[in-house]
Amino acid sequence: MGHREKTAKETSNKVLDLAYASVKENIALHPRDIRNYLLIAQLAQIGFLINNDARYIVEAEQYMETQ
Repeated sequence: MGHREKTAKETSNKVLDLAYASVKENIALHPRDIRNYLLIAQLAQIGFLINNDARYIVEAEQYMETQ
């Protein structure tokens, strides 16, 4: 992986982590708002695509099951 790709991945992860944390906070504040659950599922897909890490999908699935 070249320097440019590594920097892009790091930036993408920072933005993803910030968005993911914000949506989790929003879920805590508004647990009945289905849009938050859909958004966290979409972010989980992005997290999986960026990092090839299934933990995002598993965590999103847990949020969806609670709803």
